[in-house]
Amino acid sequence: MTVSAQSKEQIINSYNNAFNARDVEGFLEPLDDSVKTFKFPNTLVENGKPQVRESYTPAFKSKELGGQIEILGRLEIGDVYIIEQSLRRSGFPSVDQYVIFKFKGNKIIETHYLPKNFSWGKHPFDK
Repeated sequence: MTVSAQSKEQIINSYNNAFNARDVEGFLEPLDDSVKTFKFPNTLVENGKPQVRESYTPAFKSKELGGQIEILGRLEIGDVYIIEQSLRRSGFPSVDQYVIFKFKGNKIIETHYLPKNFSWGKHPFDK
């Protein structure tokens, strides 16, 4: 099946399977060359596929970094695909978060990582 014939769900499954297999090329394949990665709400972490490669290559080679992702839930809204995931690493607590993928066609153009314990913080009008 070609990438253009895949659903967003299939693309995300392949992306996560590549992560779990520590396959950098498979992990990068669905990303647009100009992909941007953010810590929610708007902290830019990586700008472009080369930066994603630079970040993930050492993690995939390391025994301490990387881990296994389990998808716990999914939601598709137009060009946005949201997963709830748990990243499990040996000897570390799991990292549970939401990942918001923005698509253009069949390529991921933005990824936003939102921790489940995210808080906007207190505002002056909060009591």
